[in-house]
Amino acid sequence: MEKLTKKQKEQYLDLIEEERKAYIRADAGRLAGAMNAEYWDEESGKYFIFHPMPELNEELGETGNPYDLKIEELSLLTTLKKRIERMQTYSYMDLYPVFPEDKKRLELLSHIKTKLDLGMTPAEEEIRTLVEGHGPFLQDKTEDLVKVIM
Repeated sequence: MEKLTKKQKEQYLDLIEEERKAYIRADAGRLAGAMNAEYWDEESGKYFIFHPMPELNEELGETGNPYDLKIEELSLLTTLKKRIERMQTYSYMDLYPVFPEDKKRLELLSHIKTKLDLGMTPAEEEIRTLVEGHGPFLQDKTEDLVKVIM
């Protein structure tokens, strides 16, 4: 694929931003709850905070603004784990469970945005998947259906 024009790059970034906002609008409450939440990093063996916001007083019910989350953070969030100690054993659970298709879409959006930010040209298949999946993703996120994630 040849180098993208400035107009093409802006068009793809606009699609990504529109999907980021639609995803946040559809899941704002859960995302706000995930901000400032502790997760377990297996590689380092340490706990870290997702999108730290030390100025929040969670005891007063303060939460972050999920619209502050970048697409890269949304994609990362779907991979983070909680470590829970139960009866002298550890259980690992997703910090933020999502549907597999949402995880895949967020990964694609993050991957393409990173490439565009670095001045790289995404593969033709990535661009095709971005453009062809845009309408269905927006429709899915704007429907007023209640969904249960197990």
